[in-house]
Amino acid sequence: MLIQKIEKHLFEILLKKYSGKQVATAKVLGINRNTLKRKIDNMKISPKKHKPNTPAT
Repeated sequence: MLIQKIEKHLFEILLKKYSGKQVATAKVLGINRNTLKRKIDNMKISPKKHKPNTPAT
């Protein structure tokens, strides 16, 4: 359980750093994007939550 908590926290930090971009996040982690997608789906992490808000113009 501890490993999963740490892994989830790491994914959240990196998704925020890379503006929710899964390809960039997976590359930094050294894993395939599909693997990252499966893991964040299982952990119920929303990549959209980590994208920056764009102001309405």
